[in-house]
Amino acid sequence: PPADSPDDGEQDGFVMVEKEDVIDALASFIAVYIAAHPRASSMPPAQLQKALGAAFGELRASGGPKGKVRKVWDWGVGVYRGVAWTYGTVATFSNPWVARLLLAAVYTSARITCGII
Repeated sequence: PPADSPDDGEQDGFVMVEKEDVIDALASFIAVYIAAHPRASSMPPAQLQKALGAAFGELRASGGPKGKVRKVWDWGVGVYRGVAWTYGTVATFSNPWVARLLLAAVYTSARITCGII
């Protein structure tokens, strides 16, 4: 293979990561974070496990009352989607030809739907 093309699965700047690697990285991050936390390092293992279970359970809750962390997460997702839609709209309508094409397509599809044509 050429010198500038990597052999380790990296193509076009992307690297494939296995699920097990992600789980290991998250477990390592959580362990280091807990070990550095003063209150967590002095907790007995059973109490620490209960606290972690409650925190992860709050994140995974799909039905019923949502905790503060889940509410903040959902709010952040909503803000991200709003910003993405706004950016997409501004980017589309900044080019007059694309804006004209898009508006003509919407107008024509509306006329077809209403049976005016």
